[in-house]
Amino acid sequence: NHLGGFNQINGDERCLLPGEVWGRDENYLWYSTGNAASQTDLANGDLGDGTLQLRYIRGAFGPKPFVLGKYEQTRTRATIAEGIANGGAGLGFYANFKNPAGREAMTTYFGFAAKHRELYVGAQPAAELLLLYPRSAVQRGDVEPVARFKAIGKQLGREGYTFDIVPDDLVTEAQLTSRRVVDCDSERRASPDKPAASGRAPGAPLKPLAVPAMPSDDQVAKWRNELSNVTRREGAPTVVPSVLSLPKRRLVHFVNYNREEPPPNAKMGRGPHEEKPLAVEGITIRLALQPGERVKSIRLLSPDAGVSTGPVGLVQRAGEAAFTVPRMLIYTVAVADLE
Repeated sequence: NHLGGFNQINGDERCLLPGEVWGRDENYLWYSTGNAASQTDLANGDLGDGTLQLRYIRGAFGPKPFVLGKYEQTRTRATIAEGIANGGAGLGFYANFKNPAGREAMTTYFGFAAKHRELYVGAQPAAELLLLYPRSAVQRGDVEPVARFKAIGKQLGREGYTFDIVPDDLVTEAQLTSRRVVDCDSERRASPDKPAASGRAPGAPLKPLAVPAMPSDDQVAKWRNELSNVTRREGAPTVVPSVLSLPKRRLVHFVNYNREEPPPNAKMGRGPHEEKPLAVEGITIRLALQPGERVKSIRLLSPDAGVSTGPVGLVQRAGEAAFTVPRMLIYTVAVADLE
């Protein structure tokens, strides 16, 4: 199936399927981004990432294996990293194992995932923020909310907030009442037969953050107070965090897209040997905690060499635990064990 950069309606063969039959009876899913996320323009904030697509598939397909088919012939490690960081299976196309650098990347990264299998199997999306994908609008033939969804999703990532994605025709009342919600479809919100994101969690109103028109470039920055209880990264704009959970454990995955970019006449690069990642230092994460939760310890793991691993210190207060990753290259996962 094809998804591209959410090219609705003619670019996604299954986009008009009702939610209850989308992916029904399938136990594995391949979705292609094509060439939509295979190049970077770091100076203008384009990471060439598949974050939105990966989180949409996870939210639509549930806890089943899936892979994102990217036309990515160079950033092998980053592609595997973003896949496993968002509940997927990693690299799905251009698996150039004949290239020595590509073979090394695949054996190292998939070997890391296999060694730490317990961190991936059964891990559930756990961000405090839920971005609704406006599939109801697509099924009405209205693609404007999709443009808003993409714009606000990019802003959330740029500002360092973690978030999960669920199609609005599959979202449950429990999800709506337990998380802060961003909703890009004003017509769906006004419909009496659709669930409304207006529930309350104990002691904290969770009003929807509405995006009724194309957002300004600083829309997410204006929501700083509303998003104060959402796990977020500070600094390091090329690093995308995601949060998953296991019993008594929270996992924060970091994927760094910083790189030495190819020349304009070869923007996709010429193979895994030209991935050329650039390390990032001092990435601070503010991990949101539920009432009564406390972190016992945090340790860093990574398949990359020359980066920070092992235990790290943290500063803890009610509702939050803050820690810093001293140095990472492409992929690091922080394992926060809870008391």
